[in-house]
Amino acid sequence: MKEDLYAVVDLGSTYTVGMIGKKLSNGRISPIAVHTEPSNGCIRHGCIYNIDNTATMLKRMVDVLNNQLQDGGKITSIYAGVGCQSMMAKQYAASLDLGDDGQVITQEHLQTLRDQVSDARFEGLEILYVADPLYYIDGRQEIHPQGIRCSHLEARYQLITAKRTVAHNIRYTIEEKVGIRLSGIVISPIAEAAVTLTSEEKTLGCAFVNLGGGCTTISIYQNRLLSALYVLPLGGHNVTRDLTSLRLVEADAEALKISKGSMIMEGIRDRIVRISSPDKISEREIKQLDINRLVAARMNEITFNYLNLINQSGMADSLGAGLVITGGGAKVNAYIPQLDDQLDELRVGTIRRDLIDESKEAVNNDRNLTAIGLLLLANENCVAYAAQSLDELINSIPTKGVEGEKLVTEPSFAGNFPEENIISDKVITDDIDDLDLNINDDEEDNYEYEDEKQPKKSQTKRKNWARNMMTKMMDIFNADENND
Repeated sequence: MKEDLYAVVDLGSTYTVGMIGKKLSNGRISPIAVHTEPSNGCIRHGCIYNIDNTATMLKRMVDVLNNQLQDGGKITSIYAGVGCQSMMAKQYAASLDLGDDGQVITQEHLQTLRDQVSDARFEGLEILYVADPLYYIDGRQEIHPQGIRCSHLEARYQLITAKRTVAHNIRYTIEEKVGIRLSGIVISPIAEAAVTLTSEEKTLGCAFVNLGGGCTTISIYQNRLLSALYVLPLGGHNVTRDLTSLRLVEADAEALKISKGSMIMEGIRDRIVRISSPDKISEREIKQLDINRLVAARMNEITFNYLNLINQSGMADSLGAGLVITGGGAKVNAYIPQLDDQLDELRVGTIRRDLIDESKEAVNNDRNLTAIGLLLLANENCVAYAAQSLDELINSIPTKGVEGEKLVTEPSFAGNFPEENIISDKVITDDIDDLDLNINDDEEDNYEYEDEKQPKKSQTKRKNWARNMMTKMMDIFNADENND
């Protein structure tokens, strides 16, 4: 019997990543095949913009992934990750009165509350995800209420919504244009948090920020639960477009951002960058100061905006684990050090090593973080195999090799490396921390956390760190304006 394989696609504004993987007996994710392509404008701000071009790209991606499967395996369905501009969290409360004498809360009571969510309606929006709720028993907070007697039971859910056209375009593109079944739509920020945040960070509370190309997503966790989610329609692409004001086409501006863009504003007044002219023969000169001014101004604006959203959530004071940041947009030179100088509670988020098969090359590419998160949350086999004749089955049985020779019994890993929950027709609301992954919570993640290797800058949480950081950002803005 063939093992279950899962196929996912991360619909990113800059790159689209397709991946096939399996889950090992210890619960770890083992990528088998991966293929990455530039989105080339067909996906904007996390939404499918050009359906035909997206379908063409996905067909090509599926073909490449199929060619890397053995035994005639073919992708028959796929999970799609989405983190679009219109996505937002809305709170929804469901409640039960259990009489003056109260009742002992059972699973049936909890399911009754969950069923009430189906009554939720938001004009022009579709509910993509229902987060695990925070319960209140007779007004007191409780994460696990089952078995407790109470008179009034309330559940407060975070419902992740997006414009109906977002989900419709995904379903139409994959099922009608590509011709394979959509296993489910996965909320990308939740998938990213699942493979990045530790149980401790979710419990203490943290703001998880993914600074991507088209959007910046902010997910706030408290008491292990998703408490808020925001999408800021700003990202690395905005920095690139700003650099086109230096008389550059977008491709050259992107290359300049990656190679020469920086937040550093001191000691560069006389520094010159030479790039190819449009004729590709001669060179032109650009002041490094002009480049950095544009980069720093936009990055500071994005930072100020996501800090403001964290502050407006009203939860900044209770986020004991502070800020965890990831995403390609955060890789601008000197951006992380600038934040690190201002925040005691800052970690660069990377894939947790206790959740993945480290022998696979794909796990070392940060661009694959979202796709690996999608694999972790997938729960339905996505690959089918053609029926084999008896002769083929007999011939496929491995024979004993030369002594010491290792037989290959699983698909080899190959791919192109140019650089929690899922909804479909059914809603799945299992918290990722409750999945049976056979993982020790004490294991370290791939950031190595450095708790034992280096002392933390401070064990005392600063009061309202988001607001303090915003004040410092305003000082930076004023300094930039006064910089000649």
